Formats: sequence, C-alpha cells, structure tokens
Amino acid sequence: MISKREKRKILSLHTKKGRQKWNLFIGEGSRWLKTAYELGHRPIKIFVSQNFRRSAFWETYLVGEEERICIISDQEFQEISTTQHPEGVLGIFPFQKTWFSDFISQKKEIFPLIVLNEVQDPGNLGTLIRTAFCFDFPTILLDPLTADPFQPKAARASLGTLLGVNLVFSKDLQKDLEKLLSLGGVLYLTNPCQGKAVDSIEREPKGILLFGNEGRGIEKNLFSLPHSSLHIPMSPKAESLNITASAAIILFCFARKSKLI
Repeated sequence: MISKREKRKILSLHTKKGRQKWNLFIGEGSRWLKTAYELGHRPIKIFVSQNFRRSAFWETYLVGEEERICIISDQEFQEISTTQHPEGVLGIFPFQKTWFSDFISQKKEIFPLIVLNEVQDPGNLGTLIRTAFCFDFPTILLDPLTADPFQPKAARASLGTLLGVNLVFSKDLQKDLEKLLSLGGVLYLTNPCQGKAVDSIEREPKGILLFGNEGRGIEKNLFSLPHSSLHIPMSPKAESLNITASAAIILFCFARKSKLI
C-alpha cells in the first residue's frame, strides 16, 4: 500500500515544479526500466502493481531488489501512472541538471554533439534523445525554450536512453555556440533548400548538429554564426519531413561518415 504522502510526492513528479523540487523523475514501463538497468542506473524506488508481479521482467530484473519495491493495487498504480493504460511498473530516478559552463569546465569529451533549439514537443524531444543514443552521439545541448527532457512524455519517448547521454542545458544558446566554435567545433545547420546534401557530409569529429523548432525551424540569429548548411534531398512532391525523421537521416549519415557506428 502507498501512503498519501508518498502518493502526493509521486504525483508532483508529473509537474516541472515537483521534479525541480525533488530532483527526481519517473521512468515507466518494463522496456524503459530494462534500458535503465542495462545502462547501470537503478531507481531509488520501484512501484509495481499486483498483476505485474507475474511478469518475466520481475524474474529477470527485480529479484533481489525487494528493499526498493513497493507493491500496490492495480487501482493505486493507475492513480500514480503517467499513462492511460499502464503496464504496471515504474521507477523513481534522481537527476541533476548540468549547465553548459559546468560541462565545459569538467573537460569531458565534448564533440560531436547535438544542439536543440526550441524543440517544444516532449514526444519529439524524447525520440530525438533515443535517436542520438542509437547513433552514439554522447551529448545533447538544450536551449532554454526546449521542452523538459524529464517530463513524463519526453522521458517515456526516450525509452530510458536519456540516462545514456549527457543532457546539457544552455542559458544563452548563441553564446554557448560561440564558445564551442572557439574550441574547434564545426557547426551544421539544417536548411530545407540550401547547402550540402546530407549524404555528402565529410568526416568531422568535432561536428555540431543543430535542429530547430518543429514549425519555425532554427532561430534566424543563429545563421549569423560560422556554419555549413545541410539539406535532405527529397521528392519535389514533398514539402518537408518532421524533425524526428530529419534528425534520424542526418544523424545516420553523420555517424556513418564519422565512424561513430
């Protein structure tokens, strides 16, 4: 059984204010948690519905985790779930926001990296994180107007891979890009009609791939920075691709040329 106090705390993690207060977020579903465990991340608390106890996931991952597990009724689980039709398992995970200035000072490997400019749909954001992970891009820089990656829909769409990349937060994207360029970074901006075809990208280990807002694209002031434009050749009958499809194509081409995969 879950206490009223604990239930209130979990429900607060459905909101940005609650996540910021507790520095915690929710990862839900067996596939999500499987990814987390395989990446070496264990939840601080696991909530499991009565029906889920009979699952193969329980036998594989949760045996021995009894001190972290709280078994609750199916109705109680429905009340704390982030989905309409829950599977019956969710984990509570800690997070710590890493700001760009701190990331640079840590002297970690910076390049190549992905930059997101006003990507506002949480589902798109989570899918972009998952795509970056799949093509072995270690770092994603998010500007202040990009959605919260720890929001339930974004976290769910990432399928747990947000735990396998460096999520770095920018307070001033143009200033931070200028810093990256001063460190030898090579900036690529996606442009539907101009620049190099994406399949002609040369190997660039210090590449910075920037993707913009779903409707408006990249902020115009960012085109003032030294950059190369990229476009995806497509049928003249088509107007455009959505951001997740575009990013998948570009990241695949870049990763293949840069031998990331």
